[in-house]
Amino acid sequence: MRTKALALFLLLALSGCSALPTSGPVLVAGPQNVTDDDSVQYLPAGPAEGATQREILDGFLAAGAAAQENYRISRSFLTDQFANEWDPTSETLVRGTSIDYVSTSAESLSVTTPILARIARGGVYTDEKLGATQRFDFEFTEVGGEWRISGAPDAVLMGRSTFESAFQPYSVFFYNSDRSKLIPEIRYFPRQGDPATRVARAVIAGPSIYLPHASTAFPAGSALVASPIDVVDGRALVDVTGDVLEASADDQRAMLVEMTASLTALPSITSVDLTVDRTLLPISIFGSSAMLDEPIVNDNPAIVSGGVFGFVSGSQVDPVAPLGNRILELAPLSISFDGSVFAAVGTASGVYRVGAQTALVANQRSVTEPQIDDAGGVWWVRQSSPSAITVWNSGNSQTISGPWNSTAQIVALEVSREGSRVAIALNSSSGPALYVASVDRDAAGAVRAIAGFHELPIGGNSVIDIAWADSVSVAVITENIALSYVELASVGGITEVLGTVDAPIAISGGNGSSQLVVLSSSGQLFVPRSGGWQTLGVTAELLATQR
Repeated sequence: MRTKALALFLLLALSGCSALPTSGPVLVAGPQNVTDDDSVQYLPAGPAEGATQREILDGFLAAGAAAQENYRISRSFLTDQFANEWDPTSETLVRGTSIDYVSTSAESLSVTTPILARIARGGVYTDEKLGATQRFDFEFTEVGGEWRISGAPDAVLMGRSTFESAFQPYSVFFYNSDRSKLIPEIRYFPRQGDPATRVARAVIAGPSIYLPHASTAFPAGSALVASPIDVVDGRALVDVTGDVLEASADDQRAMLVEMTASLTALPSITSVDLTVDRTLLPISIFGSSAMLDEPIVNDNPAIVSGGVFGFVSGSQVDPVAPLGNRILELAPLSISFDGSVFAAVGTASGVYRVGAQTALVANQRSVTEPQIDDAGGVWWVRQSSPSAITVWNSGNSQTISGPWNSTAQIVALEVSREGSRVAIALNSSSGPALYVASVDRDAAGAVRAIAGFHELPIGGNSVIDIAWADSVSVAVITENIALSYVELASVGGITEVLGTVDAPIAISGGNGSSQLVVLSSSGQLFVPRSGGWQTLGVTAELLATQR
């Protein structure tokens, strides 16, 4: 696995010397957030003179997509008193297409609608179960002969298409257990609602329940003071509470790195500084920003073709030596390859870790393709326990179960490239499921626990294979009767369909969704092109996982 520099601006001022740091966290960047340009804004109309209760309510609901100026237009539909009480940042709900209105009294209306998803105050997106509905009650008062809303839920309600236009995903970064790496978590915030301030607050508040082994470097109880964040010539000044002053120099340094990784993904911000009472904190390292792109792999797929294991190069295969020769001696059915040191190899009779030496992990075939992780551990599934994961490291094994039914069968799994999460796909009588869970490790990198299972929405009747497409999305091959689809599930967001592929049996991730590769049962390799899937012109007996 390699990393590539996206931007590197290191200002080191330790004892008056300047040098590049030789230690510190690997920053795992998520997708670059799309523009936060406010030049085109959605500005719905305010209340019309003589509007009915229903018209006031419809206008209020439509105005929820305009978050600028603290939802100024939405508040114009409310009484003055309630406008100061209403909290639209508490929750955003994505509703279905149908909406039922009921007049419950002369001064009240209720609305019942299907709920598709919820976005909590910190931007955490959660899909609702199919068929979920919710009722919302609204109270009205006449003010100067005009109806205004005097009671409403602390929430914003909008349809799917409006949500996708008004909100966008942002990568918020948190540390793994030993602060050696940063983990991105997707949060959804309004495009026009000061996303920089919302991202900064999310960093300080810490990770969601889906990353229980991650943490923020900011101390408990700390908070953002100045809002909105000042941004001058691309430099963001994040003013925080004084308890940050009590933190050690290392902790302050970690706070700045974490905030920089999160905020510099916004195109308007190129560097970050922390302040207390508007006074710059004298943090000695990373005075501007230090960003490394996410862990990357070879741009070309790794395959076995014609008795050679290597990377596709045009119509040829460049062999991986000498590791490739040791792998091929085992007659592999699957290969998970870290690019240079280790590979997890599945065969018809066992599971192996291949490196300078070959270690037998298990003398039985794995239900799934065994996977290597960044600590040299091997993840696989026993035939006798198809609903549980076995993790092997340095001769020691442990079995880990998840929140699914014991009759479910794990069909694919893959560890994220920074090693702090694992994606798991299952098939069961109730349909397919895809989870991403947090991985806790000890100081040596061995797995201690898996928790925070986050189920991602997918379609189809069954799952064939999965692959990490990048640090925040998992590609999934699903099957629905006679058709097979490739879906891209955002970890903490929306799932999209990338099209159909003929007879797929495996998928491998590259550096982003544009470098996904699918292997068909005929040995053809397919890659995404022009909204569809096209053959690569090379055949393979096996498509390896790269990490």
